Amino acid sequence: MPNDAPCKNCKTMLRSGCKRKRIVSSSMYSIHSLFFAAIAIILSRQITAQPPTAKPTAKPTSKPTSPPTPKPTAVSLPVSNIFPPTSTITTFGCINSVVNPPPLLLDGTTTHHSCAPGGPSSTGRGVVIVPSHGLPSIAEKIRVYASPTSASCPSPCDPVTYRVEGRRTPSSSWTLISEGDFPWIVNTGTNNAPPPARNPDDTAIASTYGAGDPNLSFTEATLRIDDGNGNAVTNDAAYADYRVTFTSRSDNNPILIGEVELVGRIEGIATPFPTKAPTKSPTAAPSSSPSASIAPTSLPSSPPTTSIAPTSSPSWSPSVSTEPTTSAAPSGSPSKSSEPSSSSA
Repeated sequence: MPNDAPCKNCKTMLRSGCKRKRIVSSSMYSIHSLFFAAIAIILSRQITAQPPTAKPTAKPTSKPTSPPTPKPTAVSLPVSNIFPPTSTITTFGCINSVVNPPPLLLDGTTTHHSCAPGGPSSTGRGVVIVPSHGLPSIAEKIRVYASPTSASCPSPCDPVTYRVEGRRTPSSSWTLISEGDFPWIVNTGTNNAPPPARNPDDTAIASTYGAGDPNLSFTEATLRIDDGNGNAVTNDAAYADYRVTFTSRSDNNPILIGEVELVGRIEGIATPFPTKAPTKSPTAAPSSSPSASIAPTSLPSSPPTTSIAPTSSPSWSPSVSTEPTTSAAPSGSPSKSSEPSSSSA
């Protein structure tokens, strides 16, 4: 039995050493958890955003900053020509020149259009013009600029008479507005009056509603209508499209025109329409809402590192001490003396 005690004590010590190792490992895991929990609290306090503002940074406006515009007022725009250069031009009774096509009638220069006699027509020679602005207009005068000298017409080829008609829709019939002789032709019963002066070629025309270009040769006639009482007054009826017919000194000669202008007013030009709502209406909600703070998380943003679970056996074994020999005596007991010899007794 005395020899078995050291072995039992060794086993007991091994088992107790294993328990101590488990206790130590559990304690270290608890320390790790507490450590990372403390770090989580510190980090959460550092990353917490500022609290939301008490009020929105921008308040809604109490009333519109700009009131709606008043009811639009239609006005007449006086212009030197109710035909923009981009208007649609269709000729009739003419053989159009490739070099001097109809668009040159409205290009704003003295470069002329040539209308040679020919083509099917029962109303003479002339043009139908549909203004590109698409608005009704009132033609008050017709103004024609003389063409430059042309080799295609050695004798004067200026128009001597005019006939202006209008219509309100493409499907409606033409209505006569005015007709007559141009003032540069003195009506003496013949067409032998001297021709007007020639204009330089390709020269810009600076005309206005009130007057033609004083530096160029042109003629102008007021479009007069009967007011119903036998009085001739300036036309005040508005139309959408126009047909202008010319006659020349000779039916065999082409008609050369440097530029044609119908002086008048464009109707329907209006002030800006009122907006359906004020230009700047109150905002339905504040334009800037308070910023939402980021609530701290209950756990750290980065989870703690998973600790290694303790093993079922200690990671190392306690060192086994050498068993004491039978001759070894306790440190506090006297040493065993040798028996006395028989001689000393």
